Amino acid sequence: MPYYKTPIIYPTGLIREDTQKINDNFTQLASAFVNEDPTTNTVINADKVDGYHASTTPGPTTIPVLDANAILNLVNSPAIITKHYTFRRIFGNTLTSDYPLARGEEIVYSWDTNVRLSMPLYISSPGGVYQMIIINVYQNASDISTYLNPNNTTYSNAIITSIVGWQDMYTSAIGGTYTESAFNLYNATSGGITEVFLSTYKYAKFSVFIQRSSRKTGGGCIFFGGSRWEDPNTEWTSLGTLTTNAGNGGVIILVRRVF
Repeated sequence: MPYYKTPIIYPTGLIREDTQKINDNFTQLASAFVNEDPTTNTVINADKVDGYHASTTPGPTTIPVLDANAILNLVNSPAIITKHYTFRRIFGNTLTSDYPLARGEEIVYSWDTNVRLSMPLYISSPGGVYQMIIINVYQNASDISTYLNPNNTTYSNAIITSIVGWQDMYTSAIGGTYTESAFNLYNATSGGITEVFLSTYKYAKFSVFIQRSSRKTGGGCIFFGGSRWEDPNTEWTSLGTLTTNAGNGGVIILVRRVF
């Protein structure tokens, strides 16, 4: 039916015709509401809200909607960014220069230690706290040492490492304290899983880790440890490069900036 913006014609209009136009207008307006009842205050089939479309498929300038399973599926969105936190996962193997990881962002790497013994992380690290998780395949030989070289280099006798742990079926602790040139992650690439927290603040440069080794020879081990970079003047600007002294297949690494 037509819509009459000004249905009443005065003074020449006919009452019956003008009244019909008014009724047509009210009927058409009522059809825009749920149950054709304006008192519900609920409009049906709204094309846009404040100029934006709603959709279950995320896209630019689109209002996301829960899908049929009541899940907010943002699989096609590259990131969710708030004032203080960013939810995004990046594949680190494609990086060629240091990436400024935001709080909450994480990078995942695939490292074949049989192909190369080092893995640059390509993360710029202004003062902050980072979480690193290293997952390695089962190891059937002796321990394989793993280090993190901050700023992609070594610093002679500048880093103190302390480690304590237990070998399966033994009750006495093993480990010690060492002066080294890089952050010692012990046998993070010799099989098992290692979780590390790194502080890169200029005057608080240190790491702590917990590790479960799965190697068969001599039994598996569990270790706790950490390193402290004694130099209070050098800035830790690049998170660095992971190095290992022997190949042991594929490694998965996740790095997340916490603060």
